[in-house]
Amino acid sequence: MKKILCSLLAFICLVLICSISKGYACSCSEPAPPLESLEVSKAVFVGKVTDIDRELFGNNETVTLTVSSAWKGISTTEVHVTTSSDEASCGYNFELGKEYLVYTLQDKMETNICTRTSLLSDADEDLAAFQTVELLPNSSFEKMKSESNFLLIVGFALLVIIFVGFGLRWKYKQS
Repeated sequence: MKKILCSLLAFICLVLICSISKGYACSCSEPAPPLESLEVSKAVFVGKVTDIDRELFGNNETVTLTVSSAWKGISTTEVHVTTSSDEASCGYNFELGKEYLVYTLQDKMETNICTRTSLLSDADEDLAAFQTVELLPNSSFEKMKSESNFLLIVGFALLVIIFVGFGLRWKYKQS
């Protein structure tokens, strides 16, 4: 019996050791100049951090930003960007309430310390380079906001109609 328990314990230890993944430190090359980075990014915008949601189990966090200006890839006033919560995994350390110039990766709304993402107060070189690039119109932000307000009003009106209908039906069943 003792031999079986020792063998089982050894097997469990072997499985645990084999399942441990290797950790790698972040290594980045120098980011491309602002206009080249703009070209290869999925989205580039200025946003203020309104929420940071860290995964309970995992190594990522989702950062919610309110967009004030955008040059590429943004059509709403609120954006959710993911990053690693660990700088050793190249995660960008966002702080609540601060404004950032954000560059996302090519294929997803994710950023890291290898991009040109920075505090807005440290982004003078980028903003100067973007003077020749047309901003996405703010009217599209306002249009999206008014469309979402309209949908909210219509949804609320439908709920009221449904509740009134059920109330009338219940009243007639009672009589």
